[in-house]
Amino acid sequence: MHFSLLPLELQVEITTFLSLEDVKNITLVSKAWKKISQQQRVWDSLYKRNFGVEQHFDSNVDVMFWAVKNNQIRVCDYLLSFQDPTLLEAKDKRGGFSPLYRAAQYGHLGLVKYFVSRGANPESTEGDGSTPFYIACQENRLHVAEFLITKGCNIECVFLNGFTPIYVAAEMGHLEIVRMLCHKGSNVNNAAEGGATPLYIAAQNNHPDVVEFLIGQGANMEAKFNMVYKPIYIANSRGYHQVVEILKKNGANLEGLQPSSANSSHAST
Repeated sequence: MHFSLLPLELQVEITTFLSLEDVKNITLVSKAWKKISQQQRVWDSLYKRNFGVEQHFDSNVDVMFWAVKNNQIRVCDYLLSFQDPTLLEAKDKRGGFSPLYRAAQYGHLGLVKYFVSRGANPESTEGDGSTPFYIACQENRLHVAEFLITKGCNIECVFLNGFTPIYVAAEMGHLEIVRMLCHKGSNVNNAAEGGATPLYIAAQNNHPDVVEFLIGQGANMEAKFNMVYKPIYIANSRGYHQVVEILKKNGANLEGLQPSSANSSHAST
């Protein structure tokens, strides 16, 4: 008799003794999936037995993104190998992001490498237009970002409003990411919409170490946001005295302490 034709109670009982190797040789989950109420009980028993997972899941997609968040490579491998290889390109319910993107966001380097080895596109554009590399830089996932560069990721990829990886890293104060991007050739003067540069956004957010490093890499201290505000102005207006002193020390024009035009409304990006 085919396994799926056994009484449900017996299916559930049998799954408590199954190993992943056993699963390869039967069509347990795929057959049980035909009836959702049955599938859920068989599924929960199987995952509790093999992975110690106590949580209830409604679908393969839910399991995949739980596994990514919790850095469960074995679960991801089981899903892609024995369930549904198209889960590699699945999109989650919180924005339409892929498993690779979420792994990069969480900083799970092993999972990132695994998904790329399975064929995930490291240059894929995700739900909000960003890429796995961009989110790794935003979240300060240095080793993930370095790995993705070895896979050909564009270090100058442009997100909404002209934001680049070095811009968002400077905004967040991630010095090591900024340093790595500069050493890889990123342009320190690439400006977002309105002309805000990485130096400007670092000054605006009071990241003196990033400000000093960018100046040392040739960042333009006189570049203006909205054709009005210089980095020294935004830092001074917010009381970020250490940033102001760094800019002064490195020769910033003190006329920049005042906006260069009266036709201004907002100095913040």
